Amino acid sequence: MRLSARGMQMQSRAIEIGLAIEAEWAQSMGEVEMGALRALLKVLAESIPESTTAGNVPAETSTLSKTRKKKETV
Repeated sequence: MRLSARGMQMQSRAIEIGLAIEAEWAQSMGEVEMGALRALLKVLAESIPESTTAGNVPAETSTLSKTRKKKETV
C-alpha cells in the first residue's frame, strides 16, 4: 500500500500529534513513569497475535463486546 501525498501529510501530522501527547504525558507524570508506561505498552503490543493487529479482530471476539453481551443478558 502506498500513501497519497495527502495521506503522507496526514501520517506526518499524526506522528507529530502523538509525539506532542507523549511529551505532555512525560512532563506530567515524569520520565521514569513514562518509560515504565512505554515498556508496559510494548509488552502488551508484543502479546497480541499478528493476525489480530490493525483492527483485524472481529467485533464479536473482542473483550469489550463479550463484556457488553454479559451485561445485556443479566
